[in-house]
Amino acid sequence: IGAHGPPISSLPLETGKQAEYLRLFEAVFGRDSLMISLGLADEFPRLAEATVTYLAQQQGLPRELAPDPDQYDRRGEAAGRIAHEIRNPDEPVARRLSEHNGWGWPYYGGQVDANDLFVLAIARLAETDEDILDRTFTGRDGRKRTLGEAIASAFLWATSQAENPEGFIECERVGSSPSPERQQHGLVAYPAWQDSPDRTMRADGS
Repeated sequence: IGAHGPPISSLPLETGKQAEYLRLFEAVFGRDSLMISLGLADEFPRLAEATVTYLAQQQGLPRELAPDPDQYDRRGEAAGRIAHEIRNPDEPVARRLSEHNGWGWPYYGGQVDANDLFVLAIARLAETDEDILDRTFTGRDGRKRTLGEAIASAFLWATSQAENPEGFIECERVGSSPSPERQQHGLVAYPAWQDSPDRTMRADGS
């Protein structure tokens, strides 16, 4: 477990591969893959390492380093931001989501709660592997970096979202008055778990 990369949310049986609705979640979701990897980290540390390495490879870059900066805003990218969803841009579901929401692929960053899980997963690995922060990977811009650099970048993005007296990471639900950015680029309605449009309806979180 872990030899073939991070957890994928779902895979259809061979007989169902022609049904697009069965392939809707045939992707790596940053939050979900990290939660699974953390839950299995003691028994299968290789899975956690494969997951953080893959997500580091796809991690958000500064605009000037992004391979396709014209897609930067519509895919919700930011330096250090861990991807919410990673898909092959040539897959049918990815093409449909691009047509409907304008999202660019393979990276889509519409989340606020995967970064802390990414930091936590690497910290867990470091408890038994003192060299984990020196492991290298190649990012989307073709540059080699270390997991130490990736965790620092992820932490900086998360703290930039928590510039309030309480220290909580802030997020915005798209309701009747979405921000111009979210309205323009079709970002997910609620960028934290659970991310369905009707997940949080009141100020008290219910």
